Amino acid sequence: MRRAYLYAGDLFKLLDLSWGELVELAERPEAVLERFRGEVEELAGPVGSFRLRKAVVAGGGEAVVEYVARALCKHVCYKHAVILLKRCAYSTLGANLSWKIIKKSSELNGVFYETIMPEGLTVDHLEEAMKIVVEVFDAINDGLTKRGMPPLNELIRRNQYSGVVSDLITRALDRISEFKKTKNTEYPDLKNLSTGVGIEVKATFSEQPWSTVGHNVTNGWFLVFELDINEKGSPSFRRVWIGELTEEDFIWRGRSPTSKRTPTASVKKKSWEKKMKIVFERVEGGI
Repeated sequence: MRRAYLYAGDLFKLLDLSWGELVELAERPEAVLERFRGEVEELAGPVGSFRLRKAVVAGGGEAVVEYVARALCKHVCYKHAVILLKRCAYSTLGANLSWKIIKKSSELNGVFYETIMPEGLTVDHLEEAMKIVVEVFDAINDGLTKRGMPPLNELIRRNQYSGVVSDLITRALDRISEFKKTKNTEYPDLKNLSTGVGIEVKATFSEQPWSTVGHNVTNGWFLVFELDINEKGSPSFRRVWIGELTEEDFIWRGRSPTSKRTPTASVKKKSWEKKMKIVFERVEGGI
């Protein structure tokens, strides 16, 4: 599913706009303002004029359209609104429809959003942990390349790769945050010793992360990293989710009588949409 966003300053707002409608409206600022005046003025203030500044409508459902909005004020001042349509494999019906960017990371090529997190964990901790993981994989892959070997992602299975990412994130947060690593295989992965609050850390390649989270049906905080593999064989984080779930938010998957895999549970999609929030998102095309 594709999503369209209105962007002004450091605020986003989700729009009800299809790909075909965006292509039709892209170079007609008067039509955009007529349809979305309420949303534009909610983010940018009262608007007196609205003109096209730049439109890039690419194939594959990607577009960036930038308009200059002149505010209705005594002195001339400018606000910018950008409509961005991009691919997304899930809906965020339960997520906030207006997000505030609180940090941009050029190293991770993404932005961090304001959201509720457990005491002792900050976006600075998350950014540093993610950067540490990428640096570790870069070092491993550089060493393999120098020895005529393929990158790590070609030597181990994908579930092993995501498991290493999860373990490294856990180790990094143990070192830089108030959350400390628990014993191996113990739930949760991290615990704040002063508050007693725990966090379970997961990493996944799936764009439907609710379907891959939850070997254990438990109450608590979950920190989930969606990732791809970049050209060097190192992780490229698409999104990071955080939220507090209860046992009622899981569905037991079990296994067939002939299967030998470990019985698992996964998160209900509606519970994910309602309770899990995006704290980091990669910006396609750079920031």
